[in-house]
Amino acid sequence: MKLSIMERLMSMNLLPSEADYATLKIVREARSLLGITSEEFEAFKVVSDPEKGTIVWDVEAEKALGERDLLLSPAAIGLIAAALAKLEKDKKLTDQHFTLYEKFYAAEKQG
Repeated sequence: MKLSIMERLMSMNLLPSEADYATLKIVREARSLLGITSEEFEAFKVVSDPEKGTIVWDVEAEKALGERDLLLSPAAIGLIAAALAKLEKDKKLTDQHFTLYEKFYAAEKQG
């Protein structure tokens, strides 16, 4: 599944922080795949501001290099799809969730 940096960071935020042991193993694996690599950190000129809780990067560099193709497990896709489905059901999706919803909903339906 190809995801932009924004989609990857948002996906990480959708993963549960509390769960059973098996689910937490899935979450750990997914977070390691979704995270920004050291190479991307340099290439995209990522800057983190912990006081504001924000992360910014060079969007033009990201466009030039493209989205990252990740091999997320069906279980990880299911966790993210379930979180997005709940947001949709509660009418709490935002515009930033739009492409994520399409990608994960489609992946969940195929899987």
